[in-house]
Amino acid sequence: MNHVPVTFANGHPEKTYYDYVAMDQDRLRRFMLTMTALEETWPIGGVYDFSWVVEYVKNELGEAQVADGDRRVLFVDVGGAEGHAIRAIKREFPELPLDRFVLQDRQASIDRLGEDDALKEVEKMAIDFHVGQPVRGTFLFCFLSQ
Repeated sequence: MNHVPVTFANGHPEKTYYDYVAMDQDRLRRFMLTMTALEETWPIGGVYDFSWVVEYVKNELGEAQVADGDRRVLFVDVGGAEGHAIRAIKREFPELPLDRFVLQDRQASIDRLGEDDALKEVEKMAIDFHVGQPVRGTFLFCFLSQ
């Protein structure tokens, strides 16, 4: 996680890449703008057909035995930053319930989200990408998205 080329070259070999980027607010802002621009270059919306998930949700909601606590997570956005992938999916498939989405990122990224109304129903989870995935049994994972 540390001793990577960019941190080594810039005199901070003990830092992770993300710690190095976060040292300078302007660099962090540019990094986040770059991540936002990736959604335009590599969009998730319009590329992947999530209609089968919509159908699953409709069928599941028709089953009286499905308890709220037993509802399966539909989508985990690993490294989701500002939730670009989740926002794109929700725009294209508004019938998908946001309370079944999980946005995972480093604690600093989760903290930057604050009380974003568009993502208020999404579960935000601070994780260490190098330790393991705590969410099991989900339908879809999007790794290190925008």
